[in-house]
Amino acid sequence: MRLRLVSTGLLALIAASCGGELEVPVDVARPLTTLSDEEAVEVCEVVHRQLRDRYTRQQICASRFIAEARQPNEVPQFSTPVCERFDACKDDPPDPAPRICTLPCLVHAPSCTATVEEWVACLEVANERARERLDRYVCDEAIPESMGGTPECTVLSNRCRDPQSSIPLELTAECVQRQVVVD
Repeated sequence: MRLRLVSTGLLALIAASCGGELEVPVDVARPLTTLSDEEAVEVCEVVHRQLRDRYTRQQICASRFIAEARQPNEVPQFSTPVCERFDACKDDPPDPAPRICTLPCLVHAPSCTATVEEWVACLEVANERARERLDRYVCDEAIPESMGGTPECTVLSNRCRDPQSSIPLELTAECVQRQVVVD
């Protein structure tokens, strides 16, 4: 049964600012630890696909050019100036890069008390911030600064911590092994 995010309170504000409600294939009130592996992967795929589809051509190209700028030793030297390449990219953008989803590791963490709704809220707000940052990209200027963390992601991080080390679970080695790549 496909349920929609509840359109009240904070989630309504997030959805309105981010392009509408996200469809989530499970009850969003469920604790993350009650999801099966299959459900976690399905939620990752469905939510990440919807978030990916919100990116404009400008944002997709800005993301690619920012990634290139961060790895100057690995990027080939181009004879075409960066602004020309950026404009050409916007005319024919590549597919957005695959994303890493940490949800499958959180479902196996008994210490994680977050819900699907809290996980989705974090992703939505983080995605919106990333898109705003990409909108500020100008090909011949400095890379726009990150806007830092969000309250929604702080809630998720605080509710999903490793009890021994107090670090967010998604940073633990065990969690990294369970992450999935979503195209």
